[in-house]
Amino acid sequence: MYNIIAETAFSHEGDFEYLLNQIDEALKAKADYIKFQVFIDLDQYIVPNHPSYDLVKNWIFSKLQWEVAFKSAKEKGLKVLALPLNLSSLQFVFSQDNLIDIYEIHPVCFHDIHLIDYLKTANKKILIGVGGATIDEIDALILKLEKSKNEIIMMHGFQSFPTQATKLNLGKIRTFKDKYNCEVGYADHSSFEDDSFKSLNSYAYCLGASY
Repeated sequence: MYNIIAETAFSHEGDFEYLLNQIDEALKAKADYIKFQVFIDLDQYIVPNHPSYDLVKNWIFSKLQWEVAFKSAKEKGLKVLALPLNLSSLQFVFSQDNLIDIYEIHPVCFHDIHLIDYLKTANKKILIGVGGATIDEIDALILKLEKSKNEIIMMHGFQSFPTQATKLNLGKIRTFKDKYNCEVGYADHSSFEDDSFKSLNSYAYCLGASY
């Protein structure tokens, strides 16, 4: 048994209607979950003189818009995976907890102790993106989460697009599954036009990936 997650990330580039359309497309593609990368407070994350500040500012949705997106996905039968990028985003997502099925920790947040401590109070599954992390970083995060009652899912995937198959090291799926005794997923970043696209997902499944 496996679950398919349709990821939106920042592909909407601030176009809310496009995001809502992605929900419909995820449904057509028979995805089980839709993943939203939630970002609320820009100044908590990026300094004003950063060269990408104005660009990213145009990609941020309001809390009301996010609530509409969450409700739309749920009403259409999709489960919601929320990836908050900072503490204020997580606090907002917590206020919508009845609409959220899984929370995710992005590798850039592994060392955000305030976000991790807050997330430990969630009574939901927590997905950890481990594709860009070292074993020491993963061990340290697991140690921080060990006193929580959350079920952990580790998501392996090479953090570049398009990913070259030779750099994937899919064997890590089995390593993570055995070492941490948890569910493991595969985050595919290969090109859809790559002939190996479907095969890579099949190999990941055979190695134990369930997401």
